Amino acid sequence: MIDIKPYFPSLYNNILEIDNLVKVENNLFENLNSEFDKAIRNEYVVTADKETIKRYETLLRITDGDDKELSFRRQRILNRLAMNMPFTIKALKQKLDELIGKGNYNVFVDPDRFTLYVESKILNQVWFNETYITIHKMKPANIIFVNKPFIDEKILANEEITLAQREYNYRLGSTWILGTLPFKSLHQKGAIKLKENNSIQDYFINELKNFALNKIGYVKFNNTKVINEFITKNIVDGKLTLEYAVLKSFGLTEITKVDVYTPDNNLLTSINLYVPIIEDLELKHVINIEEGVN
Repeated sequence: MIDIKPYFPSLYNNILEIDNLVKVENNLFENLNSEFDKAIRNEYVVTADKETIKRYETLLRITDGDDKELSFRRQRILNRLAMNMPFTIKALKQKLDELIGKGNYNVFVDPDRFTLYVESKILNQVWFNETYITIHKMKPANIIFVNKPFIDEKILANEEITLAQREYNYRLGSTWILGTLPFKSLHQKGAIKLKENNSIQDYFINELKNFALNKIGYVKFNNTKVINEFITKNIVDGKLTLEYAVLKSFGLTEITKVDVYTPDNNLLTSINLYVPIIEDLELKHVINIEEGVN
């Protein structure tokens, strides 16, 4: 709280006109101090207020900012301002680390086909669009960008052995009424082999993977569009992998749900997600079956 009264000579104490003047001046200095702090914060994107962020968005031709969170709008502006860098795989990975996070994507290039592939875990709507814009801004014009969102699922298998002691309720030479108790009862003694201790062999895990693979018949989008032609339907690097094309000609503007079915229409997996169909893309669905516990 700013108070300029101590700077007045003592002979002005308890004078009504001076007290009112000091009160007005204090408010003016408070407003000036607030504007000064605001100007300093608006020097930096990470601390700028909504009005300043809106000016940045106007300069960068961003038109959909009003309904977004302020923290996202700040990060998006920082991303756009940092786009003017030479295109290299290293530079692209640095940007994707910022947008998607390390370990959440794979980048590889097919030089013979002049094609850049980016596999990324499913993102929310705003960050998906921002990633798409960033890659198209950075890549050379002669490079084709193929977006490959991937769904990463895991099925855990484990083994537990428990011990129970039998107790027979009807014995010869004793008195009993038939039917009041079962012939035998089991008294649980607990687990003698815990789920956390690995015991399942690779052969069994591989058999589970092949069994699951043979059960997959088709994929359905948004409860409407059926995909039964796969680019890849196999065990790849020890993981059950499905790859399939999603074309603009399908008439979908976005994918919000992916269901995997058996050939006889039994539902295997169901996932809610968001993938906009901006152009033709390939979706990669990975199901990892391994020993473990949640």
